[in-house]
Amino acid sequence: MITMILNLTVFNENYMTKQIQHSDVASQINQNIDQQTSKLGLQNTNLVGSDLINQVLKNMVHQFYQGETVQVDNNLVTNQVEQSLGSNTGILQQGITGMVVSGVVQAINTQINSEKISSYSKTMSDTRRINSFTETAAFILLAVCMILALIKKALFRISGVGAIFSGLLGAILFGFAYVGDIPAKLITNNSVAVQIGNQVVKDITSTGFLVAVITAVTGILLYGIGRFIKI
Repeated sequence: MITMILNLTVFNENYMTKQIQHSDVASQINQNIDQQTSKLGLQNTNLVGSDLINQVLKNMVHQFYQGETVQVDNNLVTNQVEQSLGSNTGILQQGITGMVVSGVVQAINTQINSEKISSYSKTMSDTRRINSFTETAAFILLAVCMILALIKKALFRISGVGAIFSGLLGAILFGFAYVGDIPAKLITNNSVAVQIGNQVVKDITSTGFLVAVITAVTGILLYGIGRFIKI
């Protein structure tokens, strides 16, 4: 049950991407970009829009979950800056473009500590694999327990052993992953980290409740079947 909850929330790349994109991080990065570009004498040029920032964030989250070095896609930023400078100011000199791109990348890295989260990306990748293995093992164990229960007519005892074993695996996984710390490690800005962290906790709670209810209903059905076939 625990592994399923983690796969639906913290260990789910799409889920975490949406949480970050729906937070205030994009607007705060835009503010940082405005500050950086104003130093170059460029005012109100709208060099980088929210769509590009969200794409950059999506790429960085993907790198994190794949265990890769987390970094800004310079080519993506350069293409957007060149388009913006060409349409807004007519400045296309390579030197100016390079300075602007550098300012944009610095603005993103001010909000996202890519060097720090890169140090955790390998751990995240390894932990996800362990979680997937644990979930698979739990399902196999459950299937074996059900088969043995039907053969040996010891449904409650064997199912109890299976539940204890799965619970211990989940507890070990929680200790290894330090799940509660992961959202805070992704973002350096405290307010954004708190916003994302709170939402993650809520989603874990609601998902856990749903899974628990499904588990309980399944248990009731098994109990009813057991009484019906007189196990």
